[in-house]
Amino acid sequence: MHGFTGPVLANMESGLARHGVHTLHGTARFTGAEHLIDSAGFLYLEHLPSRILFVGGGLISFEFAHIAARAGSHVMIVDRGSRPLRGFDPDLVELLVTRSADIGIDLHRGTEIVAVHANGDGYDVTIDHLGQ
Repeated sequence: MHGFTGPVLANMESGLARHGVHTLHGTARFTGAEHLIDSAGFLYLEHLPSRILFVGGGLISFEFAHIAARAGSHVMIVDRGSRPLRGFDPDLVELLVTRSADIGIDLHRGTEIVAVHANGDGYDVTIDHLGQ
């Protein structure tokens, strides 16, 4: 099943180890994020909320953000890095970021979620602009 990817992962991991990087293995999970849902949870929403915040500037966030924005939701993406979609061509990413802004997607770079608290009819999200 992992005949193709297994050797690539092993080579990558040994390269990381040579550079002093300790890798971790296991199942990832959210901690302290009882008010967040993952991508599967998004797919099971019966109705899109009028406002949606996506955590992280990766491919899934951008895909879902475009769907939600075109369906009428006000969308924000919060990304810790200075450039979203790091594994992709920077020029193409900036074209996508511009197009995203054109349809109302609000991207916050260099920003992280500090806290999410439920209020009467939604959530209050505290963010930190890293290094600013």
